[in-house]
Amino acid sequence: MKRITAVLIAVLLSIILLASCSSSAKSENSLTAPAASAAPSVDGAYPGGSGYDNNTGYASTDREIMSVIMPKVADTEPVSYQADNTLSEKIIYRAYSIVETIDFDIALEKVEALMKSHGAFIENSDIGGKNYQQSYYGTQTYRSAYYEIRVPKDNLDEMTNGLESIGNVISQRSNAENITSQFYDTQSRLNSYRIQEERLLDMLTKADTVADMIEIESKLADIRYNIESLTTTLRNWQNQVDYSTLTLTINEVQKFTEETSIHRSYWQQVGDDFSITLRNVGVFFTGLFKWIVVSSPVLIILAVIAVVVIILIRRSIKRKEKLRSEKYNAAQTAYQAQMAYQYQNYHTPQTAQQSPPPSRTQDTPQNPDTQQDNSSQQD
Repeated sequence: MKRITAVLIAVLLSIILLASCSSSAKSENSLTAPAASAAPSVDGAYPGGSGYDNNTGYASTDREIMSVIMPKVADTEPVSYQADNTLSEKIIYRAYSIVETIDFDIALEKVEALMKSHGAFIENSDIGGKNYQQSYYGTQTYRSAYYEIRVPKDNLDEMTNGLESIGNVISQRSNAENITSQFYDTQSRLNSYRIQEERLLDMLTKADTVADMIEIESKLADIRYNIESLTTTLRNWQNQVDYSTLTLTINEVQKFTEETSIHRSYWQQVGDDFSITLRNVGVFFTGLFKWIVVSSPVLIILAVIAVVVIILIRRSIKRKEKLRSEKYNAAQTAYQAQMAYQYQNYHTPQTAQQSPPPSRTQDTPQNPDTQQDNSSQQD
């Protein structure tokens, strides 16, 4: 019995040793050959004793495989502009100018000729301010133009200096924005994402399971989005560096600013303002006279209507006054007859035959002033 027991124990120990060796060999194969991971069985369990993880949605073996398939790619070091003097500077130049002109149409033609000679183009423009209705009635209106012009950076100074040929330059300024470090840092990040894209594409060709492919494609989509975003940013920056922006405003005036206010004494400015006021008064009365002449047909019709209305109103007033006078006269006559009758009865004897008083079917209206006098007499 003891020998049989010892043999059984030895057999069991050999089986345990063989099982442990086979499991360690499988784990090493899973780490060194991730593409050959086994497919899940029908019940959802994976070979090697790994089950489904409810927290991540993937099997534990799959997570180990993905950690091997998709290693973290370290970002490359940003380019240091100070350390490398061979890199060109990236500077964005912007200029702003305000120009006055007496002849607006010729000024616009000069702007087009100036842009053509310096290889510039218009990015945005807005021309307006002319009120034709006011101009028709004699009111002076002025126009203005707004331009956003893109000029090659080497021609910006010549372009701004040439604005004096358009008119009177009353304001001119410029600024520069150095984006060299930002530009090359962004370019370094873009190169890093492109390296990651190449590695992910290589891993995608070697992936055998659907889960691995989905994970790699998801990561690849994020990398490509970042690549497109950074590429667009670099392209816009480079465009602004190559073509500077000139913001130009052209105002139509009757007289240049230097001729009216700059470097003039107080009384000279008072005289200039008084002249401007007289000129505005003349413009007002000129426009008023023109408006009266132009609107004369309408004014004549309105005058005729007003005269007819006044005549009708006066006739109505006269008719009412006539009726009031007739009523007053009738009331006065009746009152005098009544008074005569009363006087006659008072002075004649009682035996005398009395004539009946004049019949009155209704009270006769009396003048308010007369009625007041009668009431005072009776009192």
